[in-house]
Amino acid sequence: MHLLPAERGRNRALREQGIRGRGRSGINERLNEAWDSGQLGRDIAHARRAPAELEAEVERTLAMKLVSIRLPIPMIDALKAIAQFHQIGYQPMVRDLLSRFVASEIPTILERMRHEAEAVAEGKTAPVDSFLGPEKTACG
Repeated sequence: MHLLPAERGRNRALREQGIRGRGRSGINERLNEAWDSGQLGRDIAHARRAPAELEAEVERTLAMKLVSIRLPIPMIDALKAIAQFHQIGYQPMVRDLLSRFVASEIPTILERMRHEAEAVAEGKTAPVDSFLGPEKTACG
């Protein structure tokens, strides 16, 4: 792996602090703790903008679009409180909530559409059946 100068400096600083990456035993716990505590990853000296090609690839991979939605303030406060309880950001939590809703609703909708298509194929549609009733027939 080829390291850029800033990355070489970061790795040297990590070694000086006794923090190393993968070893024979797997991922070093001190390295994990350093990332979790913010000791690593929050220093602007080690930040740099990703190349345009990489940014474009990330956008394509994530396939996300910024949307705006008006929600009642108490609902937003409740969502933030729930997210804080679970120790996650509220926007990722709302994305997950919406993903779960979509995942559960799509099969339900498809099943209903299948039943409706079968009813049409059998010549039974709810509006016609309810209008004609059991003893009436069309054109007869």
